[in-house]
Amino acid sequence: MPAEAVRAKLAEIANPYLDTLPAILRAARAPVIQIEPPPPVADEARIAPHVPWVLFPGQPRAVAPKWLRYKLWRLHSEVIAAACAALGIAYLRAPDSAKDGEGFLAEQYDEDGAHANAAYGALVLDQMRRAA
Repeated sequence: MPAEAVRAKLAEIANPYLDTLPAILRAARAPVIQIEPPPPVADEARIAPHVPWVLFPGQPRAVAPKWLRYKLWRLHSEVIAAACAALGIAYLRAPDSAKDGEGFLAEQYDEDGAHANAAYGALVLDQMRRAA
């Protein structure tokens, strides 16, 4: 599947969120910073127990391969970063120090296979402080 087709679908899915950004900017009394979601965890087995499978009836209970999840994360980040750039919103990338050698979320920053932990949050807060 062409990356542009996937990017277009991700943009369509993100539109309800992206449509709120101008209102957020108008209401904000301080600079607005959009934080990139953490990168995916590489290990499918780490993710599977935490997926709310009930939300996906009729779908196979399988986690997508790591490189597909990584590519989707990158494309999603590109969509959100471009929307932020168009509005002058700072986009804070996931901290490189929280990534493993392949770019996935390093084990010490993984909470449950789907979420980053407090140590990851501390890295992001440090980035925000340095960016201000």
